[in-house]
Amino acid sequence: GLDTLNHVVQTLKQHLTDDPWNSLFQLPDWIMQLIERGALGQKSQAGIFKKDRNGIMVYDYHDSSYRAVD
Repeated sequence: GLDTLNHVVQTLKQHLTDDPWNSLFQLPDWIMQLIERGALGQKSQAGIFKKDRNGIMVYDYHDSSYRAVD
């Protein structure tokens, strides 16, 4: 889930301090917002994708809502 992804990225940032890419070890704000809302993925029934009675929805970070997959 997204919580696990965040943990991996934070661990890389913390332990690879000499890596020239270290400053890029961070998730975009919109993913952090999903994590804060508890939208962690399949186990929480929502994440970047979400299933509902109409099918699979995808998170649109431009307006912070879910829309039908095109």
